[in-house]
Amino acid sequence: MRKSEFTEKAKQEYQKIEIPEELPRRVQKAIAQGEARMRKPRHHFGRNSLILATACCAMFLVALNTNQVFAEAAANVPVLGNIARVFTFREYTQHNNIADIEVKIPAVSGTGMPSLEERVNAEIQEHIDQIVEQVQKETEGAYDDYVEEFGSVPETGHHSLDIDYEIMRSDEEILSFVITHIETMASANVKRYFYNIDMKTGNELTLEDVLGPDYKTIADESIRAQMAERVEKDGAVYFEGDMGFTGVTEDTGFYINEAGNPVICFDKYEIAPGAMGTQE
Repeated sequence: MRKSEFTEKAKQEYQKIEIPEELPRRVQKAIAQGEARMRKPRHHFGRNSLILATACCAMFLVALNTNQVFAEAAANVPVLGNIARVFTFREYTQHNNIADIEVKIPAVSGTGMPSLEERVNAEIQEHIDQIVEQVQKETEGAYDDYVEEFGSVPETGHHSLDIDYEIMRSDEEILSFVITHIETMASANVKRYFYNIDMKTGNELTLEDVLGPDYKTIADESIRAQMAERVEKDGAVYFEGDMGFTGVTEDTGFYINEAGNPVICFDKYEIAPGAMGTQE
């Protein structure tokens, strides 16, 4: 495949939103099967109820992750709102002899704040678009270099990109989720992007909002204590001096866990050797 063909095909597939036509039929079939099982003798009721619930939950999760319209509708249902606030808006996969690309683009919905959703979703979309475009350019260059050097087309991709997300907390007070970007050539490079939203105001939360005006002292002391503990117990290794941890700033990345505590995150190589991976 020529690089221009790859780029055009990638762009076309990237813009698609797959909505499975068979989804409603599968949901109805699962419900019908569950109802049929529930008509059996009562001693099967517990097991059959579990089967029905499992089937319905499975269909619901499939719908959330493949159907934008369904996910947005579910997010507006009060009982389901916390489940559906962040969903897979678009999923993109490209595997060929140039690169392996897998992307899941999250979107925020059901917050009751349209302007917030529009802003955050536009920012996420633009950011991921830039990453994918950059990787495509890099892989095209690597492809051309390989052909020029070896006189043949590479059998497998030498470049991979994986973008995914994880919801850390979602309730009526806080929505916190992390987008992870893993790019691999000779080695894996991991970057994370954090979204911490106050569900009452729609504002992005800062460390100062969560820990108070002394957030820097509180965070720095806690992090240094945890690092020392890991060195003693696990033999962890951290950079020292200006190369190591020098304190949190307004730009330090973090997410908020279920307990309401901020979890400070460091990328690979940021405060420790690559073998230590990312640190939290």
